[in-house]
Amino acid sequence: MRRLAILTYHPIHIAAADYAGNDLVALEHDLETIERMGLRVVSLDQAITACSERELLADLGGPAVAITFDDGSVFDFIDHDHPTCGPQRSAATILSGAAARLGCLSGARPLASTFVIASPDARAELDRKDYFGGGYWPDRWWREAASGDVLSVESHSWDHNHPSIARSVQRDNVRGTFANIGTWDEAEAEVAQSMLYIARVTGVAPRFFAYPWGEPSEYLLRDYLPARGPELGLKAAVSSAPHASGFVDTGSDRWLVPRLVCGHDWKSPGELESLLAPLD
Repeated sequence: MRRLAILTYHPIHIAAADYAGNDLVALEHDLETIERMGLRVVSLDQAITACSERELLADLGGPAVAITFDDGSVFDFIDHDHPTCGPQRSAATILSGAAARLGCLSGARPLASTFVIASPDARAELDRKDYFGGGYWPDRWWREAASGDVLSVESHSWDHNHPSIARSVQRDNVRGTFANIGTWDEAEAEVAQSMLYIARVTGVAPRFFAYPWGEPSEYLLRDYLPARGPELGLKAAVSSAPHASGFVDTGSDRWLVPRLVCGHDWKSPGELESLLAPLD
């Protein structure tokens, strides 16, 4: 049975003031769609069980969605000016406002999860090279977020193995993919090191890992995470790689939990409604 859909947004995707060009605008519209469809919003922690045997999902009591954000920019939590699109209400502000008026959010605590890039150097380099040097990737807000009931702070790896950084932890410095993270040392750097840093900043250990680009390596998926993940306190790893239906069910692989991505899997409120219609 298709019980859960995990919806993913990139709040730093701000190119315009409309649905297609701004994931924050899309989030606000999509919360209304979720409410109208009679679906509930649950947190990842509420939905995904900690046990390693058989079933992945907790008893959700009916069809539900979980909301996640990737990359951990300032737009996740702090209202901020954008250099070309003007003042932006953060994802946390949008969620808090919606929670006050929409019943679909009444049971979720936290309301959503944000997956952050841990490395301060990688975030600074991304900010400088790709985002106008606007100071969009501080970690000063992580502790406040993690201590509240709007966002949990989870791991999106140490450095994303991002093509815009000069040097990643990948053994051959081949960037732009996560499929080549294939050794213990690389995995420890990308997963364990990121979790330790996030826990130190926030005071709360992450419980979920999101593969950059939604793309697991075979080593992470088949070897490292099944063995090491529980030791690190991870409950699951989420992916947006195309597989199955995009929905989470009781038989989903704990280390390859599917997500649906705004702008890729749906591009309008109508498309989201059609996408979520099979939930039962």
